[in-house]
Amino acid sequence: MGMSVSVATAIIFIAAIISAGSVIGTLDHAQASLMEAQRTSSDREMTALQTDIAISTIDRENGTVEVVNRGRSTLHVDGIDVLLDGRWSNELIATIEVVGHADSRIWLPGDTLAIQFTTDLMGTDIKIVTGNGISVYD
Repeated sequence: MGMSVSVATAIIFIAAIISAGSVIGTLDHAQASLMEAQRTSSDREMTALQTDIAISTIDRENGTVEVVNRGRSTLHVDGIDVLLDGRWSNELIATIEVVGHADSRIWLPGDTLAIQFTTDLMGTDIKIVTGNGISVYD
């Protein structure tokens, strides 16, 4: 009876060590994923805090809006959304370009973005939203 108890105890002990190793590996991976998510969230929040835009001119008759990037974040033109009277209206954009850099899709701090619509903007509420959620309203 002594030998079989010792062997059974050894088998259980080895199984416990293998199980513990597997649990530790899983916890390490989960912690690394959590840390990466926190880092990404912090980066996104920092970018949002450094983003500031303002409407510089509106030509309602010709359907043109100019927006200046007053923040410290570089923005992407493709990430811009426009709401007219509270409705998503990107399909009404005829052209959108960075003034002085017509071929650029990057909107640097200090640059002005010109948005030309296919319709006039008479009596229309305008909201411009950046890719990171910062907006300006007129």
